[in-house]
Amino acid sequence: MSTFCDNINNAGLFDLGFKGPAFTLKRGSMWERLDKFIVNDCWLFQFLLTSVTHLSLAGSDHRPPLISITSSELSSTPTPFGYLNMWSSHTLFSKTISDLWKDISHPDPLVKVSLLQFKTSKALRKWSWEAFGNVLTNVSDAEKEVINLE
Repeated sequence: MSTFCDNINNAGLFDLGFKGPAFTLKRGSMWERLDKFIVNDCWLFQFLLTSVTHLSLAGSDHRPPLISITSSELSSTPTPFGYLNMWSSHTLFSKTISDLWKDISHPDPLVKVSLLQFKTSKALRKWSWEAFGNVLTNVSDAEKEVINLE
């Protein structure tokens, strides 16, 4: 294995690494990492924000890798999705989720879960803005009011 790694280094290639579980294959009690994404410096320069994620086991002995490729020319990255507890108290929250999930189907369960996550987070961001406005500004304004009342 060291000869393989030495040859990769001598060729100026890099393993992108990964997020998630360390191993991608389970055979009985044995775990192994089979999937590696190897790139050169030109790739890294062009696609600086490339990432690899090992997905979960679902009906298989193999964790499929998901590679996200983003050009370094994109200056802004989307903010991470965050669930707000106040959403569940809104009368339209459950209907919004159930209507969205009715439209998503795929025979592969991993793809379906990925689609559900992506579309749900996108739809909830939009819905939250329409239902509650800019939450951070509203909270900041409320805090200022409390300070002024004291």
